[in-house]
Amino acid sequence: MKKTKGFLVAAGVVLAMAFIFSCSSDDGGGGSGAKITKSKITGVSQKGPFVEGSTATLYELNDDFAQTGRSFRDIIADNKGSFEIRGVELISPYAMLEASGYYRNEVTGEVSKGPITLFAIADIREKDNVNVNLLTHLEYYRVLNLVEGGKSVAEAKKQAQKEILAVFGINGDFENSEDMTIFGATEGDAALLAISVLLQGNLGEGEFSQRLTDFAQSVKGSGNWGNEAAKAAMADWASTAYLARIRSNITGWGLSSEVPDFEKYVTDYWTVAYSLGGCSSANGGEVKKDNRNVYRICKNGNWAVASALEYDIYQWVCSDENEGEIKAGDVSSRDYVCKYGVWRESNYKDKYCFENKNKCTYFTDARDKQRYSYVVIGEQTWMAENLNYNAEGSNYANIDGYLYNWETASKICPSGWHLPTKEEWEVMITYIGGKETGGKKLKAKSGWDNGNGTDDYDFSALPFYKYGGGYMAGEFECFGGGGVGLWWSSTIESENKYYGSIIYQLGMCHDTNSIGWATFSAKESFPVRCLKD
Repeated sequence: MKKTKGFLVAAGVVLAMAFIFSCSSDDGGGGSGAKITKSKITGVSQKGPFVEGSTATLYELNDDFAQTGRSFRDIIADNKGSFEIRGVELISPYAMLEASGYYRNEVTGEVSKGPITLFAIADIREKDNVNVNLLTHLEYYRVLNLVEGGKSVAEAKKQAQKEILAVFGINGDFENSEDMTIFGATEGDAALLAISVLLQGNLGEGEFSQRLTDFAQSVKGSGNWGNEAAKAAMADWASTAYLARIRSNITGWGLSSEVPDFEKYVTDYWTVAYSLGGCSSANGGEVKKDNRNVYRICKNGNWAVASALEYDIYQWVCSDENEGEIKAGDVSSRDYVCKYGVWRESNYKDKYCFENKNKCTYFTDARDKQRYSYVVIGEQTWMAENLNYNAEGSNYANIDGYLYNWETASKICPSGWHLPTKEEWEVMITYIGGKETGGKKLKAKSGWDNGNGTDDYDFSALPFYKYGGGYMAGEFECFGGGGVGLWWSSTIESENKYYGSIIYQLGMCHDTNSIGWATFSAKESFPVRCLKD
């Protein structure tokens, strides 16, 4: 065996060619004896491009496709993989080219840690440019086998290419493989780059070389790759591959501004393997379970892993007619509520109002038509759920509304409502019996992992944060994973040169019945309960 570091090349490749081609002839084949003189043969050697210091060698073959003993060699002197072999005189229209060296990896964007060797067979009667790439290499042994069976070299090359492309679900009539480049703009160029990316995946050079050898030897006899485990692994990798990063890696080399549309072939490969079919604007939002038992949603032209909400409510309708309706998910055990025109995971208040329709009263926010329940506690009228208005200064939505920084919270309440002062919160606390038992009386009956309340006034306070360390500020402390609730007031506690305004928040903790006053920077984000003017 001839060995190159990181890649094994079958011994006697050229001798095998000599034997095979001596037993066959080709259309317009090479028995004329007339010399073919080329001032130079150029091309590029690519997996990604072979780097500076790699070699490209052309082996001269006679009319019987046996080596004449002469070869022509060039040292690649740039990072584009370009070679230029000068002063070539051939007695046959066919030549074998070999490229060997380190290459740029499209998936990582880095130079490989080991070298590889790739081959190409080409008819150079009317060619001065021959590329060596992954497709020319994969079809190499298959071409030899088909010619031995009686096909012309041209026929063998065309058949081998079609068979290899079919392994990846790619069909069509493309240019010869030696005319393709990963920096081109044709469909063949896109297919070449897609195959290069798929076969590389997340493999190191040793595993990648083994995959190439396994592929080439399997295709050699049957025209198909029978390694189902490798094909499944390739599809699994492709299903999560960040293709935009790969495109960025290639453009980042600064070797070309052109990168063909390889993404569609990579995506088609794994979606077919996962039994998903196409994803386009025509079926946007469709949810399917793939053959790996994972729910996926057609989103932005790609099959993304669906969230619990997306697969649970697929094809449900939420409108004014069924506002407030609660349904169990189609797949999970979660409950969802039709609220504000969309289905969302329901909370305690949603369930309470759905089950006690006569006990809940509502007002509608004119800005976005969202409907909120409210309660009267003493002489004050409070929103009975957190504000859910999406505006600049809000940072994320959970099942019980958005979180806001204080500047936004101060002006976010609907018309006729306002952010309560600390004193207004204390009026309500006094009415319900004081701080020592206020937490238990205001907390919802469910929704806290432990420490649920009695919800005596239908205020239905829920934790906005349930997992992790907790909070400690001012007189308020809350630790553990049972949940913490904090709501803005409009009252400034102090000014701090490092943190700016320090604001009072009403705080409740999962493991206490009391209420405490917390103080945090105005830059933090907390829920809002609005008080009627």
